[in-house]
Amino acid sequence: MKKIIRLLLLLVIAHLHLACFKEMALSTTADFTIKFIDDNKAAPTRVLIENTSVNADTYKWTFEGASIASSNLQTPPELLFRKEGKYKITLEVSNIDSKTSRKETTIEIGKPLSAKFGFSFDLNNLAPATVKFKNSSVGATRYEWSFEKGDKPTSTEENPTVIFAEKGQYKVSLKAFSGQKFVQFDSTILVGESLQPTFEYETTDFNFNQEAPLTIKVINKSKGALQQKWSVNDANARITAENDSITTILLPDAKTYKVTLTASNGKTSKTSEKEIVANTPTNLLYFKDIPFGVYEASTYSSYFVSRRKQSIAAEALDTLSFGKELDIVFFAQDETLGYGRFLSPDKTASLLMPTIPKAQRTTFINLLEACAACTQMTDAKFDAIKTSKDFSQFVFKFSDGVIEGFDKQTTPRYVPFRTADGRLGIIKIKSFHTTSSDSYITTDIKVYRKP
Repeated sequence: MKKIIRLLLLLVIAHLHLACFKEMALSTTADFTIKFIDDNKAAPTRVLIENTSVNADTYKWTFEGASIASSNLQTPPELLFRKEGKYKITLEVSNIDSKTSRKETTIEIGKPLSAKFGFSFDLNNLAPATVKFKNSSVGATRYEWSFEKGDKPTSTEENPTVIFAEKGQYKVSLKAFSGQKFVQFDSTILVGESLQPTFEYETTDFNFNQEAPLTIKVINKSKGALQQKWSVNDANARITAENDSITTILLPDAKTYKVTLTASNGKTSKTSEKEIVANTPTNLLYFKDIPFGVYEASTYSSYFVSRRKQSIAAEALDTLSFGKELDIVFFAQDETLGYGRFLSPDKTASLLMPTIPKAQRTTFINLLEACAACTQMTDAKFDAIKTSKDFSQFVFKFSDGVIEGFDKQTTPRYVPFRTADGRLGIIKIKSFHTTSSDSYITTDIKVYRKP
């Protein structure tokens, strides 16, 4: 009987044990975490998955858009996502108790990382230049700028504004980051001249001595200027176009004037001033030590334009400007200077010299001592000529038909002349020079500036 009771107790205990075992069957939970390598979420990007599932024995992974589509491993291999987009990652797990679980998550891969920017100048690129940068990078979450010689060397702003104080070319770099990954874009900013006002002037109408009334041409030579304005400290002065970069100004009286240029670059204005003296009028041009060489036997020219105060080389005589302005030609028979004369520019062909296009008539009195009706010149009389009005005391008889020449025995020698436009002048031959390599005469010349 005791054996039967013990067997029944064992059966009851076994039953109870089996009932408890069934109640302790383990469930499973699918879970995982995602890590972007280098924290980069821009395509292409690599992803690591850490499996954190609980009580799982089998695994079934599926990956949208990744370098692999599926895996049965507990820990799947590294995934590569090459293109931007939203992709599902799914994990299904089960255990020996036939329990299952599923987890699905979506990751977003950004556009491929690129760095780029544009920029614009506030008003203009003249120094100091304010530059506004427009960031057009893609796929970035953070930015690092560097500015060569900017008022700020670096910036982490998305769209910074920087000032470049001086003229130059400056490198600007932008690093666009996605996590620890970055790409870089470089560009160059060209900054123009800072405002430096200055101007030049030159006389017009061959007024080399700046005699009143004086007309000058003013030329804006400022650096970094966009506009200009001219002014004179005298109400009687006349400015042709006060806002032009090149214009003329009439200074009517013999006095000192202050001419002012106000230059602007659109941001600031600065001035430059010059004192310009209009001298007492003489209407006289005075040239000293002008050499005239023997044609084809001298390094010096035989041609002279008095109102340009310059000698003209023979090869330049065919230009339109010099032909009609040339008024003195010197001819010598040979390099010994035994016979010489001044010749009208329109008669050069008669002495086998080049014909001068558009040449005008100048008449000379080469032998002043042969003209009984003419005033005989002396050094004192020549030196006393201070203005064109001083010529009125002299009497000269000019004749186109007279062909005269002189030798080198008499110095100084005076040769009066009259140009085609009626200007009177006197050439003073101071010396004759004959060497083995060169033959020429040295002269001083006084001549009307205007008829």
